[in-house]
Amino acid sequence: MNTRVSNPEGEETLTLEQRVAELYDRMQIEQLVTRYAHAVREKDVDQVLSLFTDNGASIDFDRSAVADGGQQGLTSIRKVYADGFEALEPWPLLCNHLIEFQDSTHATGAVNVEFRSGKKNYQVAWIGVYRDVYEKVNGAWKFKSRNASVKKTPLMDIWAEPGTPS
Repeated sequence: MNTRVSNPEGEETLTLEQRVAELYDRMQIEQLVTRYAHAVREKDVDQVLSLFTDNGASIDFDRSAVADGGQQGLTSIRKVYADGFEALEPWPLLCNHLIEFQDSTHATGAVNVEFRSGKKNYQVAWIGVYRDVYEKVNGAWKFKSRNASVKKTPLMDIWAEPGTPS
């Protein structure tokens, strides 16, 4: 039975079963973000899209990195990723993942990103943070939305190339 119990001070605490379930969910969300980074690196649009909810998925990416980065719906999101993969040859490195649960099927998160571009000799081109909304759908955690705020590194000003967002 999944119930809350009180400690000697009268504060509610989670049962062991609830703690294990939360740890498992946390690990699943962390793996979702890792699968995302690998799919982006492999330029696998279908894999990236499979990580989003089917209903109401959205992205809002900083326009300095992705010119048409604010989209809703998988069809529109597909084009952003396909165009971005071609233009940037992305190598995202993600770290310092913070996850906050709202309930057993909804969570939010923030994860830092160091974004390298194959078009820029694989040097760090942007740094920033993803702010995510996660939803558990049919037992699997997915992105409901991803919002990326990034800052160009000085390298982007030095190595500006035609066709690459500035």
